[in-house]
Amino acid sequence: MSTEKQVKALRLAATGSVLLFAVTAYIASARVLPPWEILLFQYIYVLPDTLRMLVLLLTFFGSTWFFFGLTIVTSFFRRRLALELLVTGGLTYLIIQASKVLVGRPRPLELLPDVVSRELFVQGFGFPSGHTAIAATLSLMLALNLPRAWRWLPFVWIPAVAFSRMYLGVHTLLDIVGGFAVGVFVVSVYLLFLQKRIFKAKKAD
Repeated sequence: MSTEKQVKALRLAATGSVLLFAVTAYIASARVLPPWEILLFQYIYVLPDTLRMLVLLLTFFGSTWFFFGLTIVTSFFRRRLALELLVTGGLTYLIIQASKVLVGRPRPLELLPDVVSRELFVQGFGFPSGHTAIAATLSLMLALNLPRAWRWLPFVWIPAVAFSRMYLGVHTLLDIVGGFAVGVFVVSVYLLFLQKRIFKAKKAD
């Protein structure tokens, strides 16, 4: 794909993610769960508690602890990639924290009866899902910087973390989709910035 086509694709991804986030944030701002969202949440949340330890492992791959750990480990082998992970992951975290305050949507345990968090030390608002956003950012950045054999990574990583957040009772679908949109937006904008620089450099040559 040519540089011009890549720039157009990234613009489309950035625009689409903004629209997706705007729609989910608008619905979530009502702080009331739609019936369809309740049904999907309950379908996953009622799965056996015996899965808890496995799911806690899955959810770790969207945590800030994993983000920092991955960045540090990567810095020993590929410093440029480590810097890219630090920048995109850090920006994702900041956008998520600001969005939580602006939208102010409570977590499922405050919106639904008989819901108890299966994860300890969870606090703050529910929308958007920070774990899903971090998972989207990290997996997309790694998939684009590693050999083509790793291009499948986001298709497994993101759904696994998203599933874990709902099973643990700390997020619903709109939280998940909102977090995913933030991750895609950050990666798209970052790559768009890089591609524009490359495009300008080629024109200058």
